[in-house]
Amino acid sequence: MKDIGDDAPPPSHEDRTTPSEPPAAPDRAPEADRRPGAFALWRRGVAADFAAALLKPRLLAAAGLLAALFALTGPFDTDLRLALIPRAAYWTAAVAMAWTLAIAHVTVVSSLLPARWPEFARALLGAVACAPAIAGAIAILNTLVFGEAYAALDLGRGMALTAGMAVAVTLLVRLVGTPPLAAPSAFAPPRPPAPKLLRRLPPERRGAILRLSMHDHYVEVVTDRGSELVLLRLGDAAEEAWPTEGAQVHRSHWVARAAVTEARREGGAWKLLLSDGFEAPVSRTRAAELAKAGWLD
Repeated sequence: MKDIGDDAPPPSHEDRTTPSEPPAAPDRAPEADRRPGAFALWRRGVAADFAAALLKPRLLAAAGLLAALFALTGPFDTDLRLALIPRAAYWTAAVAMAWTLAIAHVTVVSSLLPARWPEFARALLGAVACAPAIAGAIAILNTLVFGEAYAALDLGRGMALTAGMAVAVTLLVRLVGTPPLAAPSAFAPPRPPAPKLLRRLPPERRGAILRLSMHDHYVEVVTDRGSELVLLRLGDAAEEAWPTEGAQVHRSHWVARAAVTEARREGGAWKLLLSDGFEAPVSRTRAAELAKAGWLD
């Protein structure tokens, strides 16, 4: 006997159930397209430097002392026009605005000027550049508090006064913001300066430089606190890594000597094992020079 289902037609292709295929993963953008541009890198570095300077405890303490001093002494006739509490509120607002604008201008101007310029000179130029912005902010504050609009001549005088005060504050920041030097010792060598390359990194990434690796137009700066992409040539990055001792071991890699934990030779080619686990290849053209310097022992 035939079963009832024996004469049933075979299922069509459309009726057959097949396991569903997983959806195709969206195409990922090439790595180079996801890298930040030059302006994005510059903006991120400036924002990090600005936040670090603005929240530095010593600078905040200096700003608070300056506001308290102005509130107590009442310069520019504020002691005659305002009682102590309103005067304290006025000078707190004025110092906060001026302090924030000054740090912002100094940070931006310092980042735009050549790195070979002395840091103090770049800070002074930034302080002078902030004078129009601070004078305008104080003019608006005075209009709101005293109901008096600044005349053009008063605004010009305010800019000149602000420029002089900004330079004085920059000197104060230089004295207060820089930790005091320890007494010289015959047994302790002077502390070497920090590499200029670290200024291009966010504060949380600034540490001992381990290696530099080239990726297209970017250099990956790897420290003991992480890594960051910087729009820079490898040769320029290696120069800014001074005084960190290191060498370019490959056309795409520069390594710090202190980061090398082992030298390996595999099939006639050398590799340097670094403390972060990275294996840096050594080009044949540089192997003899590195061996002579004791890198491959």
